[in-house]
Amino acid sequence: MAWFSPEAPQNEQLVIVGVLAGQFVNHDGTIKLNAGEAACCVSHNGDVDANGCVDDADLLAVLFAFGNSGSNLGRVDVNCDGVVDDADLLQVLFNFGSGC
Repeated sequence: MAWFSPEAPQNEQLVIVGVLAGQFVNHDGTIKLNAGEAACCVSHNGDVDANGCVDDADLLAVLFAFGNSGSNLGRVDVNCDGVVDDADLLQVLFNFGSGC
């Protein structure tokens, strides 16, 4: 199911991949609460690209974002603590190969 945001630039698409407690979950793992509200992080098993497999692409995504901090990091902040660090990297490594 695809939803096109009226606030998004033309041709930009937000794909909804799930529902959590009545709220929409974006493809990047954040939750779209309501138009204009800030999205929040949803911790996961290390599958950064949400393709069902924790693999080298997920590992590289975390490595390339390593050291970044903030509230809008998306799925590379695996444990949702506001910083991409060793804890996020370990989560990916511990689950490497899962779902593949």
